[in-house]
Amino acid sequence: MKVFVFGSGGDIGGHVLKQLAARKQEAVTMAETEIRAEELQMLGASKVIVAAERLQRCIGRL
Repeated sequence: MKVFVFGSGGDIGGHVLKQLAARKQEAVTMAETEIRAEELQMLGASKVIVAAERLQRCIGRL
């Protein structure tokens, strides 16, 4: 199952990431920076969308 976790940087969200990883579930989340994305992947996120990079690409299209 694929699950999008909002607020994964908080205490509860981090716990949810760990639990999903332990159950072999695909956890997707967002981060503001690449550094934070790496930290969330270490907690168990299978994919992290880096919001700042995505926003910059969108602005570049304007």
